[in-house]
Amino acid sequence: DSGSSWIRNTWQRTRTRTGRRRAAAASPAATANIPTTTGLSRGQRNRGIVLVTAATFFMWGSLYLYVPFLPIRAQDLGASNTMVGAVIASYAIAQVALRIPIGVASDLLGRRKPFALIAIASAILGALWLGVSPNPLNMFFARTVTGIAGAGWVALSILYASYFTTKGTAGAMSRIMAVNGIALVLATLTGGWIAELISPAATFYSGVIAGTIGFLLLLMAPEPPMGERKAYSKAIFLSVARTPLLILVSIISVFAHFVTFATSSASSPSMPVKLAARNPRSATSAQRCSPAGCWGRSPLRT
Repeated sequence: DSGSSWIRNTWQRTRTRTGRRRAAAASPAATANIPTTTGLSRGQRNRGIVLVTAATFFMWGSLYLYVPFLPIRAQDLGASNTMVGAVIASYAIAQVALRIPIGVASDLLGRRKPFALIAIASAILGALWLGVSPNPLNMFFARTVTGIAGAGWVALSILYASYFTTKGTAGAMSRIMAVNGIALVLATLTGGWIAELISPAATFYSGVIAGTIGFLLLLMAPEPPMGERKAYSKAIFLSVARTPLLILVSIISVFAHFVTFATSSASSPSMPVKLAARNPRSATSAQRCSPAGCWGRSPLRT
């Protein structure tokens, strides 16, 4: 009797658990408010992932819609080759100065969303300032402001990763970096179309619009609460900074960025214009292959 009773009870518990799982599968809304390991309900988590992904796309679109036209715009305003290089390089000034402090401040305050919002706001302000700049010096300072957005990418990417468990962090960072790359390609390509249909100056104001959309989307995204974490200390910072692998990867990144900004962002965009001026036969090709179009199409072919 006792054996039969145990079997009946076990069978009943199994049927109950199976029924609950089937009900949850049939009605996702029934589990939408169940807390997850991130401290948010499943509905909040899913909404946050979608909103932050879209905000990331529009932020990078805001930063790169006009990039191929920066050297041309600076030259039109009377900038020398040296000044053109300074305008392009000013994007890195804020990043070098602020990336580490933003990460430290985020850890100390236990927040990521405010810094991400400041980053997108800087992208909007920088794009608008670049569009109305009357001289190369103003472009220099405006481009420096957009560098704040690049520095704030740290907070935005960590905010996205916070929607996932520790095991899912690597996959989450891979996906958000893919969004970053796709946004760069589409922004440069779209910028070429905007320049041809309207004017090169319109790419700057398009950046303002894209940034505003990203800002509004991020405002609606819930921020997961930060769990228990170690107190920040100088010793921890120095131990991380001295990691050999981190130093090696940083050196490689320095050279990779040097190549990118010295070619695609500085020299390459102005080459079709110069070729068209020297050889009338190449004018049609230069017009069809605008700087943004050239840079935007090439990654799609590889």
